[in-house]
Amino acid sequence: MSDGFAGPRLSLQNVSVAPGRQPGLEKISFDLYPGEILAVQGDAGAGKTSLVRLLAGLQRPDSGKIVWHGKPVSLGAPQAAISFGISTVFETHALIPGLPIWRSLFLLHENRIGRRIGPVLILNKRQAREKARTVLAAAGVDTLDVDQPVTRLSLVQRRALAIARAVYFKTGLLVLDNVTSALSAGESDNLLEQIDSARKTGMSVIFCTANAEQADKVCDRGLILQQGRIRTLGKRFEAAEVKQRENAMRTSAGTKFRGRKLAPQAS
Repeated sequence: MSDGFAGPRLSLQNVSVAPGRQPGLEKISFDLYPGEILAVQGDAGAGKTSLVRLLAGLQRPDSGKIVWHGKPVSLGAPQAAISFGISTVFETHALIPGLPIWRSLFLLHENRIGRRIGPVLILNKRQAREKARTVLAAAGVDTLDVDQPVTRLSLVQRRALAIARAVYFKTGLLVLDNVTSALSAGESDNLLEQIDSARKTGMSVIFCTANAEQADKVCDRGLILQQGRIRTLGKRFEAAEVKQRENAMRTSAGTKFRGRKLAPQAS
């Protein structure tokens, strides 16, 4: 997935969000390049959910800039984020439960399976079902009937389908919110392989996770949030440092990347 842009695909520049129902963010800055996976970690209340909501178009920044392919953009609604090529897979609802599989896969992507006659969008259901079967095959669940409800799917199947949908739609950025939580070790490993395969297409990935060992398996860099601020941001963690990083997260202290100590970000 090459978009011909040499710089960062995504840049957050001093982005702040006032705390409300979710913890806030304060002066968050980082770059994310094509084909890169960034782990985002932190204790409960650190601001991970606010970051996910921001990139999903569910929350607006109070200050700072979101830069996409070198240009400031506004992600004021989920449809806006999708139109730029940003897909989000949430921990609690990877797909919409009350819909058939094929319909849930194309929710907010109706322009890909229909044609507009005046103000009315006419869906091509036959085409949608065929494309849905392609997505199912990519997720390794091609034995499923695309007309059955999402509620019949297991948790791991829903998340795998949501990731496969992002790859099928050639998403530029995939934001993952604790997608390996409540899964077995084998199920988690399968999802990690799928995430790594998505990266190999050129997709950028933000992987929010509480599991340091899983982050170490697939991520190129790590970012730790503490009370809405970036505590540490550096290169990929060494496997031997995983336990140290988990302890650092629990104590809200710094951690070590690639054999060097990173100082806390300046206020």
